[in-house]
Amino acid sequence: MSLVSVAKRAGVSIATVSRVINDLDNVRGETAEQVRAAMKELGYTPPRVKRGPKPGRRRAIPQILPSGQIAVLTLGGVQNWLTLPVMASVVSGITREAKQLDVWAVLDEMPNPGELSPIFRRREVDGAVVFCDPAGSKVSDLMHLHEHVPVVWVMGGEDALVSVDHVSSDNSGVGRLAFDYLATSGCKHFAFITDGPNWPIMRLRAQAFGNAARDAGRFVSNYLLNQNNVQREAYGGDVCVRDSLDELVKELARRLPELTGLFVPTDLLLTRLHPLLVQHRIWNKPDLRIVSCDNENERLSSLQPRPASIDIQGEEIGLLAVRQLVQRLQRPEAPPARVQLAPRLVLPPSAAKL
Repeated sequence: MSLVSVAKRAGVSIATVSRVINDLDNVRGETAEQVRAAMKELGYTPPRVKRGPKPGRRRAIPQILPSGQIAVLTLGGVQNWLTLPVMASVVSGITREAKQLDVWAVLDEMPNPGELSPIFRRREVDGAVVFCDPAGSKVSDLMHLHEHVPVVWVMGGEDALVSVDHVSSDNSGVGRLAFDYLATSGCKHFAFITDGPNWPIMRLRAQAFGNAARDAGRFVSNYLLNQNNVQREAYGGDVCVRDSLDELVKELARRLPELTGLFVPTDLLLTRLHPLLVQHRIWNKPDLRIVSCDNENERLSSLQPRPASIDIQGEEIGLLAVRQLVQRLQRPEAPPARVQLAPRLVLPPSAAKL
């Protein structure tokens, strides 16, 4: 999160901060000075990785990573992802594991995937952990990058078919876990609400939630914020589509007497919904249970009572992405691997004390 703070203070991207820290030459002088001033103002001292094997450790990493550097790359228009706490935790895991391996993790970005970053053209890194949106042509962009450097795609929806290693959360597991928590809490009538119904991750979480409900003989009502060509058919039979969150919450309120279990697929959305849920007297309904996802303490700590949330274990995902990249460098001809980390439920403090 320190890189995020410096980037915000300097008014630049996280990748630019990383370039300045790593003394790369593709940063304008005045921009570099802005970053250094922000670092000084915030009292941020970047960690320095000591080169060479540490005492008592035997690793083949220097042979596998001759440059001693890997890239942490945003591909396409997803640079803002890394400002989200859940994504920052993934980056934290990547950098922590890289440090354990005595290598640098250099943050970079390719807003235009057709223009290869200088760090790849100059062969300054041996591999890349890549954040990207696999929608549309982004799959081919990822494969194009893979032709130049070994790649591990991290996060994103697991329904995309790509021939590269992929480390992500188990989004179907998130939906099943959400239903299991609500059902075991005594809920009988369930609802799902999202402001991103066309985003594959939201569909996966909703579909798994609905499938688990049907397996248990229950039914889910889905509330979707209207988008262009909203894919309402992917959410089953009972779907309500409205043009604003306020209108969606009003529809929820109309069913308030029967509603007992609500699944909100991100903590970010829950914090946006919270004032509306309070306004329409849903938040403090005595028999209502709410569960969200991402376990972002920065957001959830402001909500009273604090709801349950599902932790996708972002830092562990980042750690596993680096390990997978090392395995790919060790075995370049091995078939692509798909690694999903099981989510875990984080109960609200009141329930955890019971």
